[in-house]
Amino acid sequence: MRGPLELRDCEKGFAGINQNFEQIGAAVHSLIGMLHRGELGVPATAQKILIDGTWTDGDTLGHV
Repeated sequence: MRGPLELRDCEKGFAGINQNFEQIGAAVHSLIGMLHRGELGVPATAQKILIDGTWTDGDTLGHV
C-alpha cells in the first residue's frame, strides 16, 4: 500500500519519502539465505532489519 508521500524511482521532481526499496530487497535476501540454510521456525534470538526512508525535496511541496 502506498502512502501519500511515498516516492518511486520514476517520480522525479516530487517531494516525499524514498523507501529505499533496493535495501529492502537485501533484507529479503537475508531471509532467503536463512531458508537455504534450513533455519526454520522461530529463531531463538529475534533479529530486526530496519531500513530507513529518506526525505527527498521536490517541486510539489511549497517552501516552508
